[in-house]
This record gives sequence, structure tokens and C-alpha cells, in this order.
Amino acid sequence: QRVCYRHAVRASARRAARVTTVSEYVRRDVLSRLRLDPNRVVAIPNGVDYPDPSPTQHGAADRPFVLYVGGHERRKNVAAIFRAMQCYWERFDPSLELRLTGSVESLCSDAAPVLRRLPDDAPLRFLGTPADDELAGHYASARALLLLSHDEGFGLPVLEAMAHGCPVIAAANAALPEVVGDAGILVNP
Repeated sequence: QRVCYRHAVRASARRAARVTTVSEYVRRDVLSRLRLDPNRVVAIPNGVDYPDPSPTQHGAADRPFVLYVGGHERRKNVAAIFRAMQCYWERFDPSLELRLTGSVESLCSDAAPVLRRLPDDAPLRFLGTPADDELAGHYASARALLLLSHDEGFGLPVLEAMAHGCPVIAAANAALPEVVGDAGILVNP
């Protein structure tokens, strides 16, 4: 399937009048892999709607928390989030909660053992798949969004967080620096 997919993508890209990507990072990757005319490949970044301010979105959280929004595959580097939070809890504030979308069962093989090494009383909560209005409330109430991915073609949670006024701490690699710009903190993942 992979070989067929790669062949179909190459053939389609060569026939297309224009190829669009979600970031300059992906544009450079497409140019490198598919060897297309650079004038035919255009980056058009994603966008989000500004949130509709409402009392449910901006209500106070029951306790201070940082937020991770995304999947749990290896490239998302959730293991680093667990390690960073463990350091934070030990050195600064053991009560700051970590909230993550998804479930324990969805963790990749890198993140699951790191989670098991955390203390049983570590302040973390898996949110499952929150509805849009619930997620908006999490963004609006979080102290920060953490996104430490090794690879992101865009990083939509970063843009969503910033639209909700949530501070962002993101990995200084892939497309994240171009999405965050100087509006957040970029770190070594």
C-alpha cells in the first residue's frame, strides 16, 4: 500500500498545476522528495476561527493545569511531556495538573513506560476526545499548552491555543517555529 500511495502521490503532484502545503516546512519537504518546480508548490497555512467568548469557555478551572492536545504516536513526543512535568513537579509545584487529550490506552510504546514510572498520585488527567466547546474551555483555562513534537507539518493545537489566549510552549523544530513565531516559547524537545 505504501509503495502504491507514494507512486500515486508523485504522479498526481507531477500532473498538478499547483501543489499546496500547510507550511513552509512541508513545502521544503515536498520539493526535496518530489523534485517539483518550486514555482508550482505553494504554502497556505491553516487558520482557525477566533473563539466566541462565553462564560463556559472562560470559567475558572478547578485547579491550575497545563494542556496537551494531540495524538499519542511516537512523533508527538508525549514521553518528553511526562518527563518535563515530572521535573516541574519535583522542583517547583507538585500540584500543577497535566491534562492530555486521548487515553492511557492510546499511548505509544515510548510514552507508556514513562507514564508508569510517574508516582501514582501524579496530578494528570486524560480527557478522552472532548467536544469542541469543552476543548475551547480547556484552552481558555490552561496555564499553557505543551507541544513538544519531534515532527509537525503544521501544529494546529498551537494556533488554536493562541486564538484562545493560552500561552504556548512548543518544540523548536519542524513547522512549529513558523506557526508560533515570537508569540510563544520554543524549546528543545
